[in-house]
Amino acid sequence: MDVTRKMSRSEIEDLAAVLTLRMPQGPEEYARKVIAQRDQLVEAWRLANPAAAAEQSAAFHPLIPMPEAYWKTGGADEPEEYWHNDVYTVAVRRHAKDPVFDTDGGMIQLGISSIDGSARHDWRDMQAIKNQLAGAECEGFELFPAESRLLDPSNYYTLWCFPGLRGIRVGTLGRKVRDAGEALAPQRKLSLSKSEWIERYGGQYVLDREGLEVVACDPATCADPICHGWRVQRKGEQ
Repeated sequence: MDVTRKMSRSEIEDLAAVLTLRMPQGPEEYARKVIAQRDQLVEAWRLANPAAAAEQSAAFHPLIPMPEAYWKTGGADEPEEYWHNDVYTVAVRRHAKDPVFDTDGGMIQLGISSIDGSARHDWRDMQAIKNQLAGAECEGFELFPAESRLLDPSNYYTLWCFPGLRGIRVGTLGRKVRDAGEALAPQRKLSLSKSEWIERYGGQYVLDREGLEVVACDPATCADPICHGWRVQRKGEQ
């Protein structure tokens, strides 16, 4: 075949007709085709990886302060606070100075470990812990260091948060969160919504640790500035 020759008018018209059939006719048809292709790809993934496709984030149980009698010894490097729920323990160190970005808001160091000692490292849980203890609009990071200063003595993870920083200059602008039924790639289902959680557990779900329980809470009237639609309290409290 001579690829250098010019196409005839009829060949050009035939090619244009084929491309017209293949190309979406307007934004609505384009959106439909994207969704159809996405559905085909995700369905193939679900069939090949049913366990991964069935995953869903558990509803995060808000942390409560741990009484000082359980941990305070007066040591020099002791945290200012300990928080916990039925899954995590978090040591909180609040530094007056910000040695990284030199802001006026200081730095909050969150040391996170799971109660069962496992190497649990769930990004959504880490985000929820950061939101509650440092602030929903506070940004932070987890450092992956040079090998020459690697720390890996235990299943313990540190988030470095900076309340005085408007935003770390990396990453995208704006928010984009998609559930498993909306994502354009494999995605774990989001945790239960408030209504789903209350419907499933009847407004109360007894936890495993130290007689705590979770009860339904109305964010419109809750005194907690970061209300998740439920709260942790001592079992039997009103």
